[in-house]
Amino acid sequence: MLNRCIFTGRVTHDLELKTTSANDYVCNFSLAVQRNYKTDNDYITDFINFVAWRKNAEIIARHFKKGDMICIEGSLIPRSYRDSNDNKRVLYEIVVDNFYFV
Repeated sequence: MLNRCIFTGRVTHDLELKTTSANDYVCNFSLAVQRNYKTDNDYITDFINFVAWRKNAEIIARHFKKGDMICIEGSLIPRSYRDSNDNKRVLYEIVVDNFYFV
């Protein structure tokens, strides 16, 4: 089985490094990723959510800011939660395994 995703895009906002109660670093962010085709003479852009942990989180938060290009390699992970109306929701995010300066 294989769960591997690779995205190259631009960071959508300045990154914030947080620390968990277990003293692990975590950084949540999103990338604007263009598709390879145009509609009405314009590219479609997708906004993809990512989460980086520990050393990856620390380095990404230190070296990247809004508008910077980055290449992310990771795994697609679903996360369920209950909204304010007690409806079950599922959020998909990419957990960063590797990243590359572009």
